[in-house]
Amino acid sequence: MIIEKTDSLWVFGYGSLTWKPNICYRKKLIGYIKGFKRTFWQGNMYQRGTKEKPGRVATLVESKNKQVWGVAFEVCGKENIQDALSHLETRETKLGGYRCIETQFHPRDTFDNQTINVICYTATSNNSQYLGPCDTDQMAEQIIWASGTCGTNSEYVLKLAQFIRDYIPEDEDEHLFDLEGKILEKQNKSWNRKSSVFSQNIFDERTLNSSIRSMKLIS
Repeated sequence: MIIEKTDSLWVFGYGSLTWKPNICYRKKLIGYIKGFKRTFWQGNMYQRGTKEKPGRVATLVESKNKQVWGVAFEVCGKENIQDALSHLETRETKLGGYRCIETQFHPRDTFDNQTINVICYTATSNNSQYLGPCDTDQMAEQIIWASGTCGTNSEYVLKLAQFIRDYIPEDEDEHLFDLEGKILEKQNKSWNRKSSVFSQNIFDERTLNSSIRSMKLIS
């Protein structure tokens, strides 16, 4: 692997790594890898979900004419590389069910079509946490109720969508943005229901207090 041959390692992130790498890196570049599409078919039973209510996190699915935008981080020095690999081994492989692959990264700001060798993490259908495809509405329903040690599953998706929108506006990931829209829609409905119940409880309490005061006046 390329990690055995150099004092500089490039790590490509397309999910939470884009906005929360938690590794020591020298620089980062925005760009894409070819031959894949980003999906939310991988389950998560620790960081963003539980065994009872697994979350859904991003993975790569091979797709010939597609590309996945994200961020490549350059990690320099053997100690930093080992620390990064140890962190990613736990975060992505042991807890997340991902495997490490090598591919070519295409930086956005390049004029000579040079690519960079990168490692990235992807989950295939043969791991125990894999959930697979389903319609966007059902996927969003799973996500809004899932939460793990790193936070809610909704936060994971919404922060990724916001990062892409802010820093990679050329990425027209319909799957991601459709999912974001469904999650926000369901969150608003849930909030409206809670607000309605809260308002009703306040109304009932005020009505009860008013009735008690009236009874006292009558007596």
